[in-house]
Amino acid sequence: MLVALAGVALSACTNPQNGREEAGGVTYEANGATGKAISVDKSRAHGARISFTEAIKKALAVDPEIGVAQAQLDGAKAQVDIEEANTRPVVDLVATTGKENTYPEGPNTYGANRSELTLSIEQTLYDFGATKAGVDRRAAQASSVELRKRDTMESIALETVFAYIDYLRQSELVSASRRNTRNHQRIADLVILNEQGGNATKADVNRANTRVEAAKSSLLDAQNAREDAIVGFRRLTGLRPESVKVPKRLAPVRQTKSRSASKAAILLNPELQSLERDRVAFERQLAQQRAAIKPRVFLRGEGNYNENVGGETGTNSDVRGVIGVNVRLYSGGARRAQLRQTEARIREARESYRAKLRDLEQNTEEVNQTLETAAENSAFVNERFRTANDGLQLFQQQFEAGERTAFELLDAQRDLFQAETELINNRYQFASSIYEELRLRGNLVATLLSGL
Repeated sequence: MLVALAGVALSACTNPQNGREEAGGVTYEANGATGKAISVDKSRAHGARISFTEAIKKALAVDPEIGVAQAQLDGAKAQVDIEEANTRPVVDLVATTGKENTYPEGPNTYGANRSELTLSIEQTLYDFGATKAGVDRRAAQASSVELRKRDTMESIALETVFAYIDYLRQSELVSASRRNTRNHQRIADLVILNEQGGNATKADVNRANTRVEAAKSSLLDAQNAREDAIVGFRRLTGLRPESVKVPKRLAPVRQTKSRSASKAAILLNPELQSLERDRVAFERQLAQQRAAIKPRVFLRGEGNYNENVGGETGTNSDVRGVIGVNVRLYSGGARRAQLRQTEARIREARESYRAKLRDLEQNTEEVNQTLETAAENSAFVNERFRTANDGLQLFQQQFEAGERTAFELLDAQRDLFQAETELINNRYQFASSIYEELRLRGNLVATLLSGL
C-alpha cells in the first residue's frame, strides 16, 4: 500500500511533456529534410528588451577585430588615392630671400638682397601603362581588404549565433536535467520507504542514491555549460542572452539542398574572393614593374625669377617648357629580381586560392552531411523520445501494481532523459549547421540583419 501511494505521487512528475514550457519552450519540426525551420516559443522571451537582429548588430559594432579591419580598409583606400595622384600634374613652388656677400675677382659685394622664385609643373604624358597599373593594383588591394573585413564580420556573427544557440540548448538541457533529478530523487525516496518497510535493503538505498548523484552531476554539468555560454555571449555583445528576444525561428529556411549548388555557392565566400583579389593585385604589380623598365615621357614647364644672384645683378627671369624622356639604363639587376619576386607571389596567391577552395569544399561537404544526418535522425529521435516516454508511463503503472521494481523504473527514467537529451542536441545541431552553411557562403550577416 505504501509503495502504491508513493507511486501515485510520482505520476505527476514523470512525464516531461506535462507542458511545452517545462520542456524548454522549443518546438522542432521533425521533417528536417523538407527544409522547414526550427521555431521557438516566444514565451521564453519574457522580459526581453532587444531583438536577436539588434544583438547581432551590437556584436558587429563593438568587436575590436572589425574595428581593426575597418582601419585597414581606410588605409587601403587612401593608398588608391595616393596612386591616383600620379596621374595628375605635380606643381612645386620654391621661394628664397636673404642677404648675400660675394667675393669676385672684381669689387666685392656686401649685404645685397638676394631673392629667387621658381615655379615648376610636371605632368607624365606616357609611361606604357605603369601609372594605371599602379592604380589598379591598389584598387585590387583595397577590394581584398574590404572582403577580409566582410569575412571577419561573418566570423564574429557566427560566433555570436553559436554562443546564443548554445545558451538556448544548455537552458533546455538544464530544464531536462532538473526534471530528471527530481524524478530520480522521488524514485530513490520510494526505495527508502521500501527499506523502512522491510521490502528493500540498505544496498538498494545506496544504489538508488548513486543514481541520484549521477543525475545531479549531469545537472551541474549542464548549468556550468550554460554559464559558459552566457559568458561567451556577453563577451561578444556586452549583453546577457536573457535580455534578447528569442526569434520566431531559431534558424532560417534552408534554401539550397543539393550538394552541387552548395559547392557553387562557396565561390561567393569573402575570404576566397579576397585571395582572388590578391592575385589580381600581384598581376597588376607585375605589369607596373614591367612598364617601369621602359621610358617615361613627361612634360615640364618652369618659370624662374631672381634678383641679385651672384652680386648686384638686378632682376632676371626666364620661362621654359620641355618634353623629356626618363629611363633608367641600369639598376644592378634589381628590377629583374623584383619581377621574379612578383611572379613567385602570383603563383603563391593561386595556390592559396586552390587550398582555400579545397578547405571550403570539404567543410561544405561536412556541413551537408551533418544536415542530412540531423534531418534523417529527427524522426528517429522523436520516435525514441515518444517510446521512452510511453515506456516510463507503462513501467510506472506496472510499478504501482507491484510488477516492476524501483530500479527498473530508474532505468526507464534514465532512458527517457537520454532520449530527450538526444532530441535537444539533434535539433540545435541542425540549426547550427544551417548557420554554418550560410557562413561558408558569406551570406550569414545579410541573412541575420534581414531578420529571421
